[in-house]
Amino acid sequence: MNVFTTDHPLMTEPSAFARRVQRRLLNLVVGYLLYVLSLGPLFALAGRGGLDFVPESVGRAFLLPATPVVLVPGLRNLYRDYLDWWYHDPNDPYSSPDWR
Repeated sequence: MNVFTTDHPLMTEPSAFARRVQRRLLNLVVGYLLYVLSLGPLFALAGRGGLDFVPESVGRAFLLPATPVVLVPGLRNLYRDYLDWWYHDPNDPYSSPDWR
C-alpha cells in the first residue's frame, strides 16, 4: 500500500455535520467582523446627531455585541482609531487643526 496516495485508510472526509458546523462558524465569524466594521459609519452618524431620535437603551443594546473587541487591550486602540477615522469630533482639543 502506498501511504502517499489520497486513498489512505486513515484519511477520511469530514462528516456532513462537521462541514455544516464549520460553515456556520465561518459565517458567524465573517458576520461578526462585518457587524463590527459597520459600527464605524453608525458611530459617525450618531456623533453628528443623526440618530438622536433613537432611545439611548436601544443604542446601547446595538453596541453591546462590540464589547469583546473593546475589552481586548491591543484591539481597543485600533478599533478606537477606526471609529475616529469615520468621525472626527470638532470639539476634540487633541485633534490636528489641519484635519479635513
